[in-house]
Amino acid sequence: MTSNDELRRAFDTLADRLRNEMSRQLNTALDEMATVAASAEAARKEAADAAQQEYARKLEAAEGERQQALEAARKEAAEAARKEATDAAQAEFARKLEAAEAERHQALEAARKEAADAARREAADAAQSEFAMKLEAAEAERHQALEAARKEAADAARREAADAAQAEFARKLEGAETERQQALEAARKEAADAARREAADAARQEFAKKLEAADGERQRAIDAARQEGADAARQEFAKEREAREKREARERQERQDGREGQDAEAPAARLLDAVRAIDRARSLTDILDALVDHAAREAGRAAVLLARGGKFRGWRFAGFGPDFENATSIEIAPAQAGVMNEAFQSGAPATGGHTPPFAYGANADSAIAIPLAIAGDIVAVMYVDRGTNRGAQDRESQSATAKPLPPSPIIEVLARHACRCLESVTAFKAASALMAPPDASARSAPADSGAIDDASADEDVAARRYAKLLVSEIKLYHEAAVIAGRLERDLGTRLGGEIARARVLYDQRVPAHVRQHGDYFHDELVRTLANGDARLLEVRS
Repeated sequence: MTSNDELRRAFDTLADRLRNEMSRQLNTALDEMATVAASAEAARKEAADAAQQEYARKLEAAEGERQQALEAARKEAAEAARKEATDAAQAEFARKLEAAEAERHQALEAARKEAADAARREAADAAQSEFAMKLEAAEAERHQALEAARKEAADAARREAADAAQAEFARKLEGAETERQQALEAARKEAADAARREAADAARQEFAKKLEAADGERQRAIDAARQEGADAARQEFAKEREAREKREARERQERQDGREGQDAEAPAARLLDAVRAIDRARSLTDILDALVDHAAREAGRAAVLLARGGKFRGWRFAGFGPDFENATSIEIAPAQAGVMNEAFQSGAPATGGHTPPFAYGANADSAIAIPLAIAGDIVAVMYVDRGTNRGAQDRESQSATAKPLPPSPIIEVLARHACRCLESVTAFKAASALMAPPDASARSAPADSGAIDDASADEDVAARRYAKLLVSEIKLYHEAAVIAGRLERDLGTRLGGEIARARVLYDQRVPAHVRQHGDYFHDELVRTLANGDARLLEVRS
């Protein structure tokens, strides 16, 4: 038997053994892997991916080793063939070499298959071992995670129970403390009420004794003082009434007799005296009284009636006699007011027309009515004429003999100056009321929702009036600029400084909580200055 036959037989025997062993081990591994894969498919897939990668790596290493083994076998076969070829003939050597080459290829193929099977078995073994280790590690981690989750859930449950118990304890403790405080407060109040009742009873008894002793003296003193005061008041009233009637009669006589002979400086002097008297007034009542008195000195008779509730209500009468002492009882409807209603409706002085019912002794030409406005709103009407106060029975004869009263600029100047003074006093009072401390008004006001709503409404009304007063002053003192600004549509640019100053005054005097209700100042600017067109107030660059 030649060395080639022995080598071929050795290769065949080795190949058969390797094939059988690899087949057996591979079948065993596949069976075990199939059994494990049935229970852990998801983990097997992950391990299979890792095993596939590892198998590819090892297969590449096995291919390298196989190539080396084949190279070594090839060298050994070549060496043997060279030795045999040396002994045999060249032809036999060529034939046998060809046969050996064919067999060598078969042996190499078998060795390649055997090596691949061995590599696969080795990779399967390694993958199974690694899978088993990973599965064991995953199981251990799962047990640890479950144990940690159980502990964490138990700790959370204990903490939640402790927090609930603590909250319940705090709530009960707070309730107990509240009940204790209420009980203590009730006990204190009861003790204080008892002490006050005892003190009040004692004080009432003592006061009753002293009151009973002093009541007799007080009553006697009151009776004596009342009698003495009544006598003195009657005497004083009679003296004042007589003096006033004499003074009014003298003044009327002087005006009627000496009006034409007065020099050029007399009207200015009378006007200055009247303006000074109005400026000295410190209240709305004093201003209207001064206006009525000096208007009566200038014309003869004067009266101021307030415009309220759609009617004219009497305020003050001068020169109409004692029948008009109670001026507030006089009330005239607009249809009967005559020239007064004309002045109220037109907003300007009115003459002529029929006179009001109280103006007996005056004809249509002797009557003048001047509206009195505060911030553009007509609040009253002043009526003047040259009638007398001899009585209503002489009305017809007096109407026929009364001198016509030409429109006097002095009377209108006095009326306009009085209106400005009325606006100033009203603005001062509104500002004082708005700048009063909020807590002071809250202490004096009852704490109910109706009172609060009324107070809020009053504050809004006061803010609107103050805004109207500020804007009306801008319009009054800058009338030419207002007219030009409306024509050129640049009111905001022309009057920017005046508007800014008025805005500062408004913000200083109107509380912040009232300004939050609405921008009354801007609304009044739009209504009074811009005639409803807000675009006129835009400042142009």
